[in-house]
Amino acid sequence: MTIDINREAQIIEMLRSIGCGLKPARTQSRSRVRALVVESATLSQPVVIHKDRLNAIRVAVAPAMYRTELEDEHHGVRAARNIRSSLNQFRHSAYCAFANADAMGEPVAKCYEIDWDNGGCLEKLRKLLVGLMH
Repeated sequence: MTIDINREAQIIEMLRSIGCGLKPARTQSRSRVRALVVESATLSQPVVIHKDRLNAIRVAVAPAMYRTELEDEHHGVRAARNIRSSLNQFRHSAYCAFANADAMGEPVAKCYEIDWDNGGCLEKLRKLLVGLMH
């Protein structure tokens, strides 16, 4: 299940307000795409926002782009942890834009998680993206 269309529209509007665009997602079917690939002239590489979690947004970046100073546990912005490895290391086909494959040839990313529950999720996402741009 993905976030609802209204929240997705709010995210897209916020992305455009800070000068980001969306890279067209490739999909084999007509189903909703589960991730937004965000691009900007001020980002060194694209950023992937996952829409398949109802209680949080997962924001994936190339490992070299990840900055711990952008984490804010108190306000619900934290390093994501992979359930299998307990590391902040994830594989997904949407990460092919990062051009950083592991030993198995899978594209790899590090992720931030932003809670919807603590309120101000769009502002937290905006602040995170602006931080990644500088």
